[in-house]
Amino acid sequence: NMALVYEAQGKFDDAAATLQKLLDKTAKPGDTYAASERNNRSVFVERLGSVYRAQTKYALAVQTYRQMLPLGDDNAARGYQLIIDTYRDAKQWDQAIAEYEKAYALDHLPAHLYNIGRAYHLKGDLKNVMSQVDRIMRGITGLAGLAAAQGCGPVGPPPPDLDRATLGTVGVYS
Repeated sequence: NMALVYEAQGKFDDAAATLQKLLDKTAKPGDTYAASERNNRSVFVERLGSVYRAQTKYALAVQTYRQMLPLGDDNAARGYQLIIDTYRDAKQWDQAIAEYEKAYALDHLPAHLYNIGRAYHLKGDLKNVMSQVDRIMRGITGLAGLAAAQGCGPVGPPPPDLDRATLGTVGVYS
């Protein structure tokens, strides 16, 4: 693919133009793609977004990655992660946190809560870090209770980098 050659040569504008032409050429009205077409499109969109990120054109990268969301399933999940990674690269913590919240609302994975806390930490907002720790622990307590009620046993301890003294300050173990 010429876009890869251009990118390797540091000709990012040429790479972006080549990838955009490819995406325009293969676009279908109403996003009516077969599964293999969705996957191929996702690869090209991701590559274009990566070219923009390499140029620190973060707004264009996010706009490009958003094209992955309607492709559904793993493509959408990958798109959300790339959007978040782009905001993190740009140190746009509030936008990263907002995207993590959207992702958490979709799948309720505790990892998103951890990453929200991490973004608050990198932002220097320690009050919200501790609120996130409390939110995580409430979720773990809820899961442990559910697991015990279903005879599955305990879910497990909190992450190893969280000590009981710290957690006690937010009311988790006090």
